[in-house]
Amino acid sequence: MDLPVSFLSILQMKRRYVFLFSVCLLFSLTVVFAQSAISPDSSQIAELTALYEQAGNLVHTERYDSAILMGQELVRQSIEWNSPAHEVLGYVALAGSSEGIGDREAFFQYAEKAQKIALENLPPTHPQYGAGLNIYSNALNGRGDYSQAIQNYERILDAGGVEGEFEEGIIYTNLAASYALQGDHETGLRMYEQSQKFLDAYLGREDVPPPDLYAQSILIEVHYQLGWCYGKVGDKETSTSYIRESIRRLQALGEQYFAQTLNVYFRTLAMTFVDLKQPDSVAKYLQAHHDLEQRYPLHFPEYIKMTEAEYSNMQGELNRAVQQYQQAAAYQVQFNRRPTNQAQSLRDLARAQLKVGDLEAAFLSCEKGLEVLTRAFPSDTPVFPAVDEIVYPLEMISLLRLKGELQEELARQTDGNPSTYDQEALNTYELAAKLASSIRRRFFAEGSKLRLSRQFISMYEGGIQTALRLYERSQDPAYLAQAFSFAEKGKAVVLYESLQQSAARKSLVPDSLLLRERTLKRDIAYYKTQIFETRWKGDAGDSVELDTWEQKLFDLEGAYQRLLKQLEEDYPSYHTAKYKEQLLTLSQFQALLPNDQTAAIEYFQGDSMLYVFVVSKSEIHILTIGKLEETRESLNRFQLMLTDIKPIIGQGVNTSYHREFANQSYLLYQHLLQAAIDTLSIDPTHIILIPDGILYHLPFEVLLSAPVPESQLSFDLFPFLLTDYVCSYEYSASLYAQSLQTEPTAPKLFGGFAPKYGQDGIPDILPSRLATTRENLTPLFHTQQEVQHIQNILGGDLFLGTDASIASFQSKADSYQILHLAMHALGEDSYPEYSSLVFSSPEIDSVQPAALLYASEIERMELQADLAVLSACNTGAGEWVRGGGVISLGRAFRSAGCANVLMSLWQADDKATSVIMQQFYKELKQGKTQAQALQAAKIFYIQENHHTSHPYFWGGFVLSGADRSLHMQRGKGWVIGGVLVLLLGIVFLFIRSRKTET
Repeated sequence: MDLPVSFLSILQMKRRYVFLFSVCLLFSLTVVFAQSAISPDSSQIAELTALYEQAGNLVHTERYDSAILMGQELVRQSIEWNSPAHEVLGYVALAGSSEGIGDREAFFQYAEKAQKIALENLPPTHPQYGAGLNIYSNALNGRGDYSQAIQNYERILDAGGVEGEFEEGIIYTNLAASYALQGDHETGLRMYEQSQKFLDAYLGREDVPPPDLYAQSILIEVHYQLGWCYGKVGDKETSTSYIRESIRRLQALGEQYFAQTLNVYFRTLAMTFVDLKQPDSVAKYLQAHHDLEQRYPLHFPEYIKMTEAEYSNMQGELNRAVQQYQQAAAYQVQFNRRPTNQAQSLRDLARAQLKVGDLEAAFLSCEKGLEVLTRAFPSDTPVFPAVDEIVYPLEMISLLRLKGELQEELARQTDGNPSTYDQEALNTYELAAKLASSIRRRFFAEGSKLRLSRQFISMYEGGIQTALRLYERSQDPAYLAQAFSFAEKGKAVVLYESLQQSAARKSLVPDSLLLRERTLKRDIAYYKTQIFETRWKGDAGDSVELDTWEQKLFDLEGAYQRLLKQLEEDYPSYHTAKYKEQLLTLSQFQALLPNDQTAAIEYFQGDSMLYVFVVSKSEIHILTIGKLEETRESLNRFQLMLTDIKPIIGQGVNTSYHREFANQSYLLYQHLLQAAIDTLSIDPTHIILIPDGILYHLPFEVLLSAPVPESQLSFDLFPFLLTDYVCSYEYSASLYAQSLQTEPTAPKLFGGFAPKYGQDGIPDILPSRLATTRENLTPLFHTQQEVQHIQNILGGDLFLGTDASIASFQSKADSYQILHLAMHALGEDSYPEYSSLVFSSPEIDSVQPAALLYASEIERMELQADLAVLSACNTGAGEWVRGGGVISLGRAFRSAGCANVLMSLWQADDKATSVIMQQFYKELKQGKTQAQALQAAKIFYIQENHHTSHPYFWGGFVLSGADRSLHMQRGKGWVIGGVLVLLLGIVFLFIRSRKTET
C-alpha cells in the first residue's frame, strides 16, 4: 500500500472512530461561556453538551444518519444561544458523520465551516479553535493539500490552546501523517516519535483509567505508522518489527473491536514481504486476511483483493492477478474511496495489464487513474493544472511515469508514425519531472529528498531514451538538450539545490536572520553528534540525558524549519529563487567550458544501460553502453588492485600481476572512455569527468590509453591517462557552473591543520566503538612537515599539534581561501554522514572528547574556501546514493560552501601524500590551474619514485569542482593592498616631483 492509513484518515477504515478522533481532540467544555451576558447559561451549556455526546455515541455505533440529524440540531441550538464553540463542535460532528457515510464533499464543506467559525469567533487559545482547525486540516489531507494541512496543525500547536498530552499527541499524529502522505517520511518519523512520547505520558498518568481502549488504540496506530515510515526509508527489518508488534498489541486489546484496522495492517505487512520477495510470508498474511474475513464483516474487501493480486503476480499467475486487481479497483469505486486509493488501484491494474500484453486496456486504466485525481481539482481548473496546483502529487507522478512508459510502448508497436507517441511520452516525462522537483523542494529532511530523487531515476531514463529516439529520427538538437536535462535532474540535484538555496538566502535575507540560521544549524549538528555517539553506535550513556538531547534536537529542527518557512513568507524573492528550476542547460554548459581543448564527459547510470554525454565547445555526442553491472566485476577487481598492493610489496616487477593490471586498466578504458574521446574532432587536453554509480570510485587517470608491451611492464612506464589529459571531476554540470560562479571572499590565503597524535602517531582518544580502529590507523610522521613546506611556498597560518583542534578549525576555517587538512579520517559505511576527521585530542573536560569532526557537522558550517585539500584517507569515499552522488567528507565540504575539494578515494600513503601535496602547491604557485597542478604533481612523483609508482600511491587523489588558478583565489585584501601600493606610489612620485621643482 502506498499511503499510510492513520487515525487522521480513519476516513477510510475506522469509521466507528471518525467522530471520536475528531471530537476527543481538544474536547474541553468549560464554564468560560458563562462569563459573558450574551453567552448560554449553565443549563443551555449542559443541553448543548448532551447533544454533542449523543452525536458521538451515534457515530460510535455507526448510525450516521441519526448522527447527522443530531449534529444539525446542535448547530441550530448553538446559533440560537450564541455559542460559537458549540457550533464548531456541531460542524465537527457533521463532518465526521458525513465521512462515515462516504460523502467526502459534505465532509469537506462541514469541516471548512467548523474552521471558519473558529477563526472568526474564538481566540487561538480556545480548545474549540483547535478543534475547528484540526477537522479542516484532516479534510485538507483527504484532498491532498498537505502543505496547507501542515500549516494548520502547526498553527494549532503555536497557538497554545492544546491542553494535555493526549490532545498534543493527536495533533502530532496528524502532522506526522501529513508529512508522510506527501513523501517526507523522515520528518514524518520525527513527528510520530514525538506523538508517541505524548501518548505514552498520557497513558502513564495515574488519573487515566487502564481500560482506555481509545487512547491505547491510537498509540498502537502511531506505532504502526512508525513501522510504515521505516519501511519507506528502506529499513525493512525495523518496519516489520513495528508492524508485527502493532498487530499483537491490537489483538490483545480485542480483535472484535479492531478487525478493520487489522485488515489494513495485514495488507501493509504483506506488501513489505512483496518488496522483500518473500512469497511464503506474503501467503501467511494473505491467509490472516481470509481468517479475519471469516470471523468479521470487513468494510474494506479491496485490501484482500490487492494482496491476492500481489501474491498471484509473485507466483507468475498474471491473468489471475489482472482479475484480482480489477476486483479491487471495482471495490474502490463501489465504496467511493478516496481519489488516491482509486488511482493507486487503477495504476496497479494497468501495470498488470501491461505485463500480460493488453496495452490498450493498460492505457485505459492509467487514463482513468489520472482522471480520478484530476477530478479532485476545482471545476474552473484547466484540463491539467499548473505544477504548483496539483494535488496528490506523488500519486500523480506515479501515474504519469506509467503513462510515459505506455506511450513509449505504443510508439514501438505502432504501424504509423512512432514520433507522435514518443513526443507525447516526452511531454509526459517532462511534466512528471517538474512535479518531482516541486515536491522535493518542499521537503525539510535531506534524507527524504535523496530517497525521492532515487525513486525517479527510471523516469529520467525514460525521458533520455525517448529524447534520443526522437533525435535519431529528426536530428533536431533540441532533443539532445532534453536528454541532457533529464540526466542532470538525476545527478546530485539535492546538493545543487541546497547550495542554490543557501546562496539565495545569503543575498536576499538580512544578516540577523542568517546568524539565527547558522546558530540553529550548529546546534542541530551538535545534538545529532551526541545522539549518534550515545545511541546509534552503542556507547554507554545516560538514557535520561539521551531523551533530553532528542527532545532538544526535535525542538531545534522545528525552529529551523519554521525559520525557513518564515523566510519564504517574508522574502518573496527568496521563495521565487528556491522554487525556480535552474538546472544548467546543454548550451549553457558548452558556453562555460573554458576553451576549445576542454571536453566534458558526463555519465548517467540508468536501470537498462549507461549513458555518456560528450560535450565540447562545438560538439555534442551521446553514447550508450551496456548495463554497468556487466562491467561491475571488472571494476571491483580493478579497484582491489588499486587499493591492495600487498602482492607486489618487496617483489619488484611481478610480471603476472603487472600484466593483469595493464589488461584490466586498458579494458576499462576501452569500455568506458575510448569511444567518448574518439567521437570528438578535437584532441582535448583537459577532461571534466562527471561520473555516476560505481564510477564515482574510479580515478580515470589511472586507466591505460594503450596496450602495454611485455618490455614496458613497469608502472613508471605505463601509458596512464594521467600523462595524456588533465582530469577534474564534478557531481553534475549544474554544480560545475555553480562552483565557477562562486567568488572567494575569505580574507586570508592559506590555513593548514596538522594534528599530532599520541607517541605512536595514533589518536589518543577514540570512542569505545572505534577500539579496533586504532589497530588500523598508521602513524602519520609527515603531516606536520607537509603543511610547513606548503606554508613556505604560499605563506599563511598553521595549526599544528594540539592547536589543530576541532575548536580552532570551527572558529578559524572560514578565514581561509585554501584549507589544508593533513590528518586521519574515519569512514562510516553504515552511516556515511558520520564519517569524520580526527583532530588533536582535546583537554579532559572538553565537550568533544573523541576529537572527531563529523561530515554532518562540516556540511552545516559556513566556509568561504575556494579550495579544501583533504590530505587524509578515504575523504572522497562513501555511500553512493542514486540521484544524490557519493555521501562523503568531500561532499560535506562542498555542501559547506567550498567550490573545489581535493580528496582521496582510498587510504593514502603518508609519505607519498606529503610529496604530492608539496609539489601540487609549487605547481599551483607557478600559475597552473588546480587540475593541472595535481597532474604535474602526480607525474613528478612517478618520475622521482620508480619503486613506488603503483597508482596506489598517487592515483587516489581527485579534484572535484571548478578548475582555476591560484591568482583567482585572492580575496579583496589583495585588491585593497594593490590599491594602497598604487596610491603610495603616486604620493611618492608627487613629493619627489615637488622636490625636483624646488
